[in-house]
Amino acid sequence: EDQDGLTNDLVVTLENHLEEAGLAWTLVDSWDFDVLDLEEEQSCLSCLCFVVFHLGLSYSGKQQEVIMNFIQGASSRYSHPKKVRYHNWYHAVDVTHCCFRLLNLCAAERFLSNIERFALITSAVCHDIGHPGP
Repeated sequence: EDQDGLTNDLVVTLENHLEEAGLAWTLVDSWDFDVLDLEEEQSCLSCLCFVVFHLGLSYSGKQQEVIMNFIQGASSRYSHPKKVRYHNWYHAVDVTHCCFRLLNLCAAERFLSNIERFALITSAVCHDIGHPGP
């Protein structure tokens, strides 16, 4: 498959996930994105989009189930916001979004490979798992 076809497939995949989450790209790709406004499923789908976007053309639909299982597994390992007020799943999604935005704004694809950007995004997803708080 040619590069244009792969790019189109990636765009369609991202649009489908955002539509499923009820989110617009213009919101996700801005600093107005507020993780506290998200339901659990929306936060997981948002993180999936962040990961898929930075995997870029190396992403294939076969990886979706594994990536989503990873994200859902990570979210379940964070303490409930009533127990840990800051270092919880909302914080993880917020940090992941910030990492996603900063990578986009500095055109990181010019100097970091897809796998390096993937590593940064997945690290953001799980960076505070098990944090005892406050």
